[in-house]
Amino acid sequence: MKIAIFPGSFKPPHLGHIQMIEELITSPSPFSDIYIFISYKPRPLEPKMYMFSQLPLSDMFELLLPYDTNIKRGLTKKDYINEYDRLVDEGKIPVFNVKQSIQIWKIYEKYLQKKYKKELINTKLHIQISYAPSPILSVYQLVNRLIKKEIPSNDIYLVKSKKNSSNSRFDYLKKKYPKIHTKIVTSKNPDIHSTLLRKSILDKNYKDFISYLPKDLSPTDKKKIWYITQHPLTTIHSSK
Repeated sequence: MKIAIFPGSFKPPHLGHIQMIEELITSPSPFSDIYIFISYKPRPLEPKMYMFSQLPLSDMFELLLPYDTNIKRGLTKKDYINEYDRLVDEGKIPVFNVKQSIQIWKIYEKYLQKKYKKELINTKLHIQISYAPSPILSVYQLVNRLIKKEIPSNDIYLVKSKKNSSNSRFDYLKKKYPKIHTKIVTSKNPDIHSTLLRKSILDKNYKDFISYLPKDLSPTDKKKIWYITQHPLTTIHSSK
């Protein structure tokens, strides 16, 4: 039994993510389970608002001003973050949320099941929302549950993308369970980034958006995914 665990934001999930999952599916030594943990935190469509809570106070003010002309300069970081959250909750700042990500992943899951029917006979995909402050915490919780079920730690593979290969997100687990593996997966399109997709959603640029989807995805599914991006469902969130 081999288990792969792949956490991320996936807002939205794109061709690069699918290629990385395909690498896991077609591994010479198959995985019995592949877990995909999706961060609960939404992502703003406006690229300048990415990582809002880490921006300088002056930038926070300037970015919020078009959405709330009554906002005051010189507020605290906490005040600006609370205002950002309020504007998102009221739908005034457009974001891509976890419910949209799940909807798109479900389309991708059917696509993968059809494309890799033979490979997935003995492999189960688990697409789950991480309700923890970080999806890495959900990974920690799952690993601890697996170990308690007496699954050997050397059968567990923590998945990172190549661009995050130097990221220390799994260091705690590696220290706790030295035999656990870290698996680096790659995308054939390393220049694809979710920020670019969110910008195409904001600009309502369908032609640009679908260029970041799997080419052999059906036209109907591409249109479904586009519809999902343009019709966000309400979700609770926090930028903290």
